[in-house]
Amino acid sequence: MNKNGIVKAVTLLLSLVVAVAPLIYALNKYEWNIQALATPSYSPPKVDFNMKPSSIKFDGRQLYASFKLSNLGEVKIVFESLNATAYGPDGKTLAPATLDKAAALPPNSTETITLKVNFDETALNRLISYFKEGRDSVNVEVRGEASIRVFSSKIAAPISASFKISLADIGG
Repeated sequence: MNKNGIVKAVTLLLSLVVAVAPLIYALNKYEWNIQALATPSYSPPKVDFNMKPSSIKFDGRQLYASFKLSNLGEVKIVFESLNATAYGPDGKTLAPATLDKAAALPPNSTETITLKVNFDETALNRLISYFKEGRDSVNVEVRGEASIRVFSSKIAAPISASFKISLADIGG
């Protein structure tokens, strides 16, 4: 074999290795399962958030509970609305709770949101009755469903958050 023939043979062999090696690597990675190799895979982006109580304020019969909402996920989320109920420490229903206004959070950001809790006379009396039992503060839990927009999809996410109210917060 002459030098020219050897170069052609080596070139052909290298071309064959370059063409076949990625295929062999991929098949080996999927344990030689051709169906797994050909099936597209998709990992949805992480959507996660956290709510921590920040402050509370009474205005008449309305309670405004502020929370620090942190977007721990990988995509922007928009909290559009909240359909929830506030519960007393004994688990009894106090009043409905709604989101004061929508909030948009880019990934890894924190925003303050405000929940409005509308107390009627009965609920306000129930809240005050907890203090008559000798408590310094009352733990109120808000449970419900938040309407969240991720990309163009609307998601209903369960929400559970709690905060403490003192008698001084109520104003009496």
